[in-house]
Parts: sequence; C-alpha cells; structure tokens
Amino acid sequence: MRVLLSTYGLRGDVQPLVGLGLALQTISVEALACAPPNAV
Repeated sequence: MRVLLSTYGLRGDVQPLVGLGLALQTISVEALACAPPNAV
C-alpha cells in the first residue's frame, strides 16, 4: 500500500506527519511526506 501524507504549514504541522509516516513504514506501508521546503 502507498500513502501520501501532505500538509501545509510550519514544523509543528509537518513533524507529526513525519512520525506517522515512520510508523506506517514499520508495518510495510510505503509512505511519502509532502511539505513546503521551509517547513523543517
């Protein structure tokens, strides 16, 4: 399964999605996070 996690905002908006993406990868889900370049 593939999942796209997308958000718009600053680090506080992006960081929880990155954690979710890492958790999804541990159960063999292909996760891709999409965020603005200045978010991190």
